[in-house]
Amino acid sequence: MSAVVRLAHMCIESVDLEASEAFYALLGARRQFEFCNMQDEFIGMYLNFGESRFIDIVKITELNETGAIVHFAMEVEDVLH
Repeated sequence: MSAVVRLAHMCIESVDLEASEAFYALLGARRQFEFCNMQDEFIGMYLNFGESRFIDIVKITELNETGAIVHFAMEVEDVLH
């Protein structure tokens, strides 16, 4: 049996947060909350797909050549075993 319960969230980068949100809204995602920097500029958001499944989208100024998965988080049964 796997100790991983589920994929909790993944973080991706976007040069256009509004377009990314609109795309994922077509798949049923809704904004859970947003991130702002110290200058109160909108720099990212958590989109909720329901049942504690999220995509974290952070703003970048230009795209990378290799893609944009920054990190992913897994929920586990027990971190000690």
